[in-house]
Amino acid sequence: PQEQIELLPDDLVEFTFHDISTMTLVGERQLWAGTSSGTLHVFELGSSPSCNSSFRLKEHSLIKINEPILSMACRPSEYVFHADSPLTNSGPQTEVLLGVPYGYIIIFAGAVDQQGRLQEVNKLPRKVVLLTNSSIDCAVNSIVHTTEGTSETYWCSCGSKIVVLQRRTWQKLQEIDTGAGFPSSSLSHPEVERLLSSEHGVWSSVANRSTVTLWDRTTPHTT
Repeated sequence: PQEQIELLPDDLVEFTFHDISTMTLVGERQLWAGTSSGTLHVFELGSSPSCNSSFRLKEHSLIKINEPILSMACRPSEYVFHADSPLTNSGPQTEVLLGVPYGYIIIFAGAVDQQGRLQEVNKLPRKVVLLTNSSIDCAVNSIVHTTEGTSETYWCSCGSKIVVLQRRTWQKLQEIDTGAGFPSSSLSHPEVERLLSSEHGVWSSVANRSTVTLWDRTTPHTT
């Protein structure tokens, strides 16, 4: 049976459910929710005393981003605590990436507790990584974490392109033009809407296009 999240209404006075645009789970019990109005909510969930299979809201943090949050991704817990994962002086690390409509991402990174949750989220530094130098607004509609051997990357949609970033250094490894090979008249500015990471590669879908594409993670080209 699926676990049910039990949230107390009194603790959610400031939260508007209709405004949620994206969510991700950091560790086992830390829920990050981004809104189209540019507010980031972090919910700390604990066990409900009345039911072992449900959660209870323990803490709610609110962070102002001031940009619409379109997408979100984080490093999965199995990689955070992997034996080959590099450690820092503060222990295991993870990060949450936020995508906005203007061609860049915002990164919150820091140490995690034993459950993989980021600590002191209101004090986490923000890092901005520019994905494009284009003067045209490029929406970052989707971000996914991928691995190939010991290498970890993030794939970020950026308008009609997909930008591949090396984790930790945030160096741009590759830029994929999803519009290549399509007649320019058929879709003037194709926008990547969704990315999905799988064992076979990374899938992408483009707005107003009836096909999906599978990209090779090692040397990004269609498979």
